[in-house]
Amino acid sequence: MLIINSAFSQTAEVSPPHPAYTPEKTSMQNRMNLKYQVAAGIIGREYLESPLTLSLGYYVNSNSILSLRYTNFNGTDIDDKAAVKLRAVTLGYRHFTGNSFNFMTSLYYRRSTIDYRNEGKFVLFGPTNLIYEDVGVGFRIGNEWQWENFTMGADWFGLNRTVAKINYKQQSAGVLDELHFEKEWTLTLFSFYLGYSF
Repeated sequence: MLIINSAFSQTAEVSPPHPAYTPEKTSMQNRMNLKYQVAAGIIGREYLESPLTLSLGYYVNSNSILSLRYTNFNGTDIDDKAAVKLRAVTLGYRHFTGNSFNFMTSLYYRRSTIDYRNEGKFVLFGPTNLIYEDVGVGFRIGNEWQWENFTMGADWFGLNRTVAKINYKQQSAGVLDELHFEKEWTLTLFSFYLGYSF
């Protein structure tokens, strides 16, 4: 009887245990232990339509990011009546209320230069150059998803409000009032960005 049991135990195959199922981590879990973020805007409205945006972020904790963003735009206005240059620096605080949904409050400095084209009714006495500088505050809502080190986010809607006008220069006379670039409210709409967090 001992011989039979011994032979059986030697020939019996033992199947390896099945590995335990590990569900995919959520964005909230992937944000844990991250310290820094580098991101770039790819499409959307940030003060103006489709500017270049670059940002550096620091994770205060897994649900909060402090960021410094640089915005650059060189182009024309919507009617192609003026050449527009915009530079802005934004200090933002993004807070996650769930897995990916978040809101961001911000403080910004913005400098805009506008060169109007000489087209009769738009400029009365030749080309005109305007320089406009202001500081303001902003608020936006969005979602940000995290897969290990890869970051993808979107700011769906936001408002920016001028708090103080630092500088407003009109370097030659003759621009009609309705063309003045004095926008105290600007929008952030469907601003998508990609980044790397580590």
